[in-house]
Amino acid sequence: MKKFTPLALALILSCTLFGQSSVTKIPTSVVSDSLPGNINWLNPMNAADTDMVFSTAVLSASSRSAYLKATGFGFNLNSNDNILGITAEVYGHRGVMPTGAYVASYVKLVKAGTIQIDSMSNLVMNSKGSSWVSFGACDSLWGNGSKWSYSDINNIDFGIVYYAIAMGGGTTVSIDGIKVTVCYNFESGIGTQKQVTESRIIYPNPTSGTVYFSNNGKYLVSIFDMFGKLTYQDHFQDAQYKDLSFLDSGIYSLRVTDPDGDHIQKMIISK
Repeated sequence: MKKFTPLALALILSCTLFGQSSVTKIPTSVVSDSLPGNINWLNPMNAADTDMVFSTAVLSASSRSAYLKATGFGFNLNSNDNILGITAEVYGHRGVMPTGAYVASYVKLVKAGTIQIDSMSNLVMNSKGSSWVSFGACDSLWGNGSKWSYSDINNIDFGIVYYAIAMGGGTTVSIDGIKVTVCYNFESGIGTQKQVTESRIIYPNPTSGTVYFSNNGKYLVSIFDMFGKLTYQDHFQDAQYKDLSFLDSGIYSLRVTDPDGDHIQKMIISK
């Protein structure tokens, strides 16, 4: 197994503490909502993934489609993840239109089932084949003062709505894929947790695998990798040793939950 030098460990830890991560998901539910336009989407679930089977809206000049509403993305962020930005992407194309005509595309975010006011627009919709059209960015929270928590993102009713307006002529808009990327800082928000010294939870740290938990009473141990994925979880009673050598070398976030709250610590495994 790969061994980390002290300098390499310091650099990795620095990137983990101050860098950012992102996760991309596709929806499990796509429906046609009657607002804001009166042109419904046919077969809306065809827009859930890119399989060359499309959901379509047939627009006349200056008409507006209904919302193509995508939810159920299944994000699983952690309580110490601070949301930095959200990007929505829609994969599709439009039909041929008269010279100078175009399709204006818009996306709004959905928080706990409520469609938000602020929207992002994009005037690029290819007529020569499907492509991804992007809305938002990794540093955009979609509106002044917008705040998103990890629980907002994890909510089953979090998502987006897409709609299109045909300008200068009629056309058919075809959508075959929707995805959302959430950028977050893995360490931000840790101030809301109970910070502890290294000896409060485990030692040695770094470790080749075996660690000593110094807690008393009953507590829950949860270990997350650098991307926020839960890699191990178990209940413990009082101080004890635990062999974690089944985990790969790297940086992990260790969370111990006891009656006092959550205690967060970085754990480094070096083999």
